[in-house]
Amino acid sequence: MSPRNGLEKIAGCPEFEASTSRMEHAIGYLQLRHMVKTLALPLLHRSGALWLAARLDHEPRQVALNYHNVEPKVFAAHAAFLRKQAEVVDLDTFLSGPSGSVSKPFATITFDDGYASFVGSIVPILAACKLPATWFVPTALVGTREVFWFDRVRAAVLATRRKDIEFQGRRWRLYPWNRKYVAVAVCRTIKQAAPLIREALIQETLEKLGEVPASYLRSFQLVSKEQLRSLDPIVTVGSHSHTHPQLSQLRAEAVAEELNISKNLLEEWTRRPVCHFAFPSGDYDAAVIRAIQGAGYLSAWTTVPRFRSRADDRYCMPRVSIDDHASVSILAAKLTTVMQRWSLHT
Repeated sequence: MSPRNGLEKIAGCPEFEASTSRMEHAIGYLQLRHMVKTLALPLLHRSGALWLAARLDHEPRQVALNYHNVEPKVFAAHAAFLRKQAEVVDLDTFLSGPSGSVSKPFATITFDDGYASFVGSIVPILAACKLPATWFVPTALVGTREVFWFDRVRAAVLATRRKDIEFQGRRWRLYPWNRKYVAVAVCRTIKQAAPLIREALIQETLEKLGEVPASYLRSFQLVSKEQLRSLDPIVTVGSHSHTHPQLSQLRAEAVAEELNISKNLLEEWTRRPVCHFAFPSGDYDAAVIRAIQGAGYLSAWTTVPRFRSRADDRYCMPRVSIDDHASVSILAAKLTTVMQRWSLHT
């Protein structure tokens, strides 16, 4: 059975309908959030309202920031802001907690997915600002020119000449400002689908959107072994699995392979201990957590978008995601508990 025939067979089934319905709602939510961020937050930041909110914030703010493929100019502005407005520490220090009371946010910086651009563009900024960070790297495509399926789909949405994207009769218009949000929503929906549906959705999406130019895919290529070996010590390397799967959907043996292969390869390539893990796509369950403990990791990091609390288990640590194109105003907002209550972290 071809992927397309398989998709035609499952179209109309409850799981497929729920999947496309989730995407429709997700895109609408992301578009609304885009309007709030681009219009309201810069005004709050420039007016000093966010600064005042931070000054009046008496709750401890311990936050792990999570980046992916952030643009260098964007991160340079973020780094300058964090250097002044937060106490940024490495992951081990963050896990231990502040030694006393802190007036600034107590923060650690993490990056996911192992993109090659991180080494040449982001690490020099971290070094210049003396900001330690942790880089969670999936190992299967290290040293190749291949990209993960979700990055290929994302690049296809960004590059397509089509004016809309369609899934089984549902259509969403594509505009220059909303393509990245549509891409996020499409990938999120595909990840949530069962394996059979997922493969069919990937194939259909790529076929409809057309071939992706190499220039778009280049930014999604992963790091090389040589780059890992010579990485600046200001960066701690952690595991992000081997093939970046949905771990909760795998058998116990497959989960163990993902954890052990990645850990062993990274330790071989970097000649450093690899003690921390980030769940691919934030997906985990109790069995996955037990496997991570058994594999010798000292912590595991989710995409649950909130500040750290004293009650948090170190194998289920929250992180606040920062969009690749986020302004300093958005970063400032995400460091306040007021904005966190407004659900701008999700």
